[in-house]
Amino acid sequence: MDSSEVLEDKDSGPEVQLNLPGSVLSRIEELMGGTEQFDNEEFDAVAYINRVFPTEQALSGVEAAAARCEFRLAGVTHDIRRLLRAQHLQRAAGTAALHDARRCVADLALQVADINKKAERSEGMVREITAEIKQLDCAKWNLTAAITALNHLHMLAGGA
Repeated sequence: MDSSEVLEDKDSGPEVQLNLPGSVLSRIEELMGGTEQFDNEEFDAVAYINRVFPTEQALSGVEAAAARCEFRLAGVTHDIRRLLRAQHLQRAAGTAALHDARRCVADLALQVADINKKAERSEGMVREITAEIKQLDCAKWNLTAAITALNHLHMLAGGA
């Protein structure tokens, strides 16, 4: 049985695709005694029944064998339904987690955009401050040059 095989359950509505883990598939194989022999095109139902019930006395156990098969089938059906419910719950939880993750990503994108805007404003402020510092540095250089020139002029004019 392939894990992506489609199973139809008359009680649950339309076809449902199951992705069963390998352990579940092996358990199903174990309970059913292997399905390859039944799936084979060369399967002979009469030969199989003759092998399972070789004598007329063995036919007296048909009801017991049918009951065992029904019990196994009920167990497998129960397991499949339980797994379907669990898969549905996991899908719902996964969908909710995906929704939360998308919301978090959107919030994070807004925060990044806000940080980028603040960084751009900070860069603008730094440019303004550096421009003012350059202007003040130039004024300081001019003032220093003027004071030096005045000192030289004062010394030339006869001052000490």
